[in-house]
This record gives sequence, C-alpha cells and structure tokens, in this order.
Amino acid sequence: MITDHFADATNFLAFVSSLSPLESEANESMRSKLYQKKYRKGELILETGTVCKRIYFIDSGLVKTFFYTHTREFIMRFFAEGSMFTVLDSFLAQRPSAYAVQALEDTEITCLNYDDMEMLCGIIPWKPFTGNFSQLLR
Repeated sequence: MITDHFADATNFLAFVSSLSPLESEANESMRSKLYQKKYRKGELILETGTVCKRIYFIDSGLVKTFFYTHTREFIMRFFAEGSMFTVLDSFLAQRPSAYAVQALEDTEITCLNYDDMEMLCGIIPWKPFTGNFSQLLR
C-alpha cells in the first residue's frame, strides 16, 4: 500500500447518491468517515482468510476478486474505475474471507470501514443502509 489519506470522496458520494439521494447532513457525516488508499499493481487489498472490514470505491485502477485451489486460480469478478465493491459475505458477517482482492494496476480506492458504516446506519435514515444493503454493492 502506498499511503492512506483523507479522501476527496466526491466519486464515492456521487455513486451512493445515485442509488438514493442523501440529505446534506448525512452526506457530510459519511464524508467524514471516508478515506483513501493507494495500491500498487499486484498488491493484495484483501488476503484470503482475513476479515473484509471495508467497502471500497475505485477512483482509478482495476482489481479482481479471486481464490486458489490446489491446481489453479479462479477469478470471481473484476471491478473497474467507478465500481463499488466488498467481499459481501465476509464484510456483513465479519468472518474470514474465502476470496482475495488484488490490484491489477496502480489503484486508488476510497474506503468506508465496517464500524463506521454501522455507526452511520444508526444516524442516516437511508434505505440501502437501513434496508437491503446488498443492493448498494451490485
């Protein structure tokens, strides 16, 4: 990982607002919890067997989710610039992930931590947070 810093968050918030508009107070509450990470090509964003603790929005770059068997690699999905993703089962249950996530090129990601999302769920009356969260990540 190259660095962590406070995110501009414009793209993340625009994506979220495209699903359901946020009031300005909710928008600012969410913005205050977002941060940015940069990964180099080939770097793991999430290792198999670790708990996924973030929702990710790709500001630039490309990533893949994948797993290995004894004989080969299986790629589950690619996520490009403008995509929001997480390893949903690991993130929601806070259990170790069966998948890994890797940057396929230099990648810049805006993140929201699980604990911050839980806190936001309690203060933002917004359907994807209080209702069917998996819709946010499709």
